[in-house]
Amino acid sequence: MAMAYNGFILALLAFVSCISCEVSVLDDPTSLPGHLQPLGTGRPITKVAEIPGFPEPDEFFKKYVKSNPKKAVIFKGGAKLSPAFQLWNDDYLKNHPESEKMEFDVEVGKKETRQGNMEKRSVKNFIETFRKDDIYAVTDVPQQLRSQFLLPPVLRCGNIKSELSMMLMWFSSGGTKSVLHQDSFENINCLFRGKKRLLIAEYPKYKKEVVIDRPNGYSSVDVDKVDFGKYPGLAKVDYYEAVMEEGDCLYIPFQWFHQVTSFPNANETNVALNVWWYKNNSYTPQDCTISAEEATLDRFRFQDQGDIGYGKSDGGDDQSEEKQPYDVIFQEYFKVKNTGEIPYDEFVKDIQEPQGDLADVGIHEIPNKKRREKFAKLFFEALDVNQDGILDFNDYNYEEDSEDESEDPKRSEAAKKMEKVSKTLDRYFEWLDKQSDEGTDTQEPKEDTSSKKLKEEL
Repeated sequence: MAMAYNGFILALLAFVSCISCEVSVLDDPTSLPGHLQPLGTGRPITKVAEIPGFPEPDEFFKKYVKSNPKKAVIFKGGAKLSPAFQLWNDDYLKNHPESEKMEFDVEVGKKETRQGNMEKRSVKNFIETFRKDDIYAVTDVPQQLRSQFLLPPVLRCGNIKSELSMMLMWFSSGGTKSVLHQDSFENINCLFRGKKRLLIAEYPKYKKEVVIDRPNGYSSVDVDKVDFGKYPGLAKVDYYEAVMEEGDCLYIPFQWFHQVTSFPNANETNVALNVWWYKNNSYTPQDCTISAEEATLDRFRFQDQGDIGYGKSDGGDDQSEEKQPYDVIFQEYFKVKNTGEIPYDEFVKDIQEPQGDLADVGIHEIPNKKRREKFAKLFFEALDVNQDGILDFNDYNYEEDSEDESEDPKRSEAAKKMEKVSKTLDRYFEWLDKQSDEGTDTQEPKEDTSSKKLKEEL
């Protein structure tokens, strides 16, 4: 009996010890595998699905873009459809008739920091130096080269034209490492030279675990030495792995977190190009009859080309200047500020600067000081999703999927506030224009029916 009792006590102590062990591990994520190791170490990793070539547009959007959850996918051989796959080599680019006129935007340091260490180099100079200098190009595609890349077949639909945002070329000798980041666009990346490995984490599944603490959509975590003490959520993330070979294209869903490492080919080269388009839950492919001859990039206008710091657009047929949506202006402001927190007073000052990063909002054009400050306050309140009096990484990426807004009342309410303030400001400017045309004093709205309603809203 005593022996049985002693055995029971020993078993109980072992059980309690085991529980304590588990609690200790949960309390201290630095004890988990992967702490101070490269991103993804010690975590479950699943291979991204691969399919031969591109499916039909309807199948692509239904199966990958609009599925719940969305799905990343590699299109094997997809990049080989573009003439760039054969043409873009050292000899062709260096000896191009305009190689000294064409320019690349070049980042100094192959381990990405996004700290603005950018410079411009002619294409010829870049080709002559990129293997020996610690640089890589992340750049707008020069106009002279756009005819050599074909819009992926899944996007060759007549009604995609208004959805296209940006295209970017990535050019290096391999060995580049990106930050852990997310893009506010749908994304297809095509690889012409070298190899790429991407670690991808599902959004919104891990939106609370992956801390995007920099305003232009990236994390400060060191991807070579992940500190679970600072970023405990990363100890809970399961990853997808996409390994791209020369000639492959990859679809990365809207806002999915990813980190990219590039590897050189035998000629010490890595070249890729990505196309971004807007997330649109209601989009359905229509008129998908654009031929390969009609699918060259020079035939399309990208809405945001040159707008997020990777270089200016070379143009196109339509060079009319359209006012950007307010939410786009604020997202660009956050990227330029590149800081973890923006207090109220700083924001109010910035939004009233005639030559500042928020000049396109137009607040500085309002003649009445109190009215300027009122609009500044309304915009700040709309952007401050968690209402803590500071704009920070919890607020920056306030554009969420519609299904997430229903789960997050604060975010949904912030989106409604932004829409209301934006419409009110637009009406105010319409009133100012009308008063100016009539030669009337524009200090304050007069007490007619429309202006009285406008004053009540303000």
